[in-house]
Amino acid sequence: MQAKRAFAAVVCSLLCAGLAIGPLSGVAGARSTTVKLDDDLFSPERKTVSAGTEVRFKWIGSDRHNVTKKSGPGRSFGSETTADRGVNFAKKFKQRGKYKLICTIHAKDGMKLKLKVN
Repeated sequence: MQAKRAFAAVVCSLLCAGLAIGPLSGVAGARSTTVKLDDDLFSPERKTVSAGTEVRFKWIGSDRHNVTKKSGPGRSFGSETTADRGVNFAKKFKQRGKYKLICTIHAKDGMKLKLKVN
């Protein structure tokens, strides 16, 4: 009888551990980070991420902004211009390299982000 209880306890422990670890394993592979767009600046102005990371761009200021690739690997991309607060654009960076992202409205004011993808 004790052997059955011990076996049941082991099986229950393994099942509970599997349920606890299972959902975490999917989350671990999902990489994301946030860059803020304040009034006329990206915060931070330099960032390094791993290939496959999704970068979310979050508007926190009151000015209108956009996110546009000025240089770097792959095709060009850009967001809409908006003053809406919150995450208004997200991009998954799959290719390694150095990217220069700007706000086309405030580029002359130095609103740029240097993003390195390893």
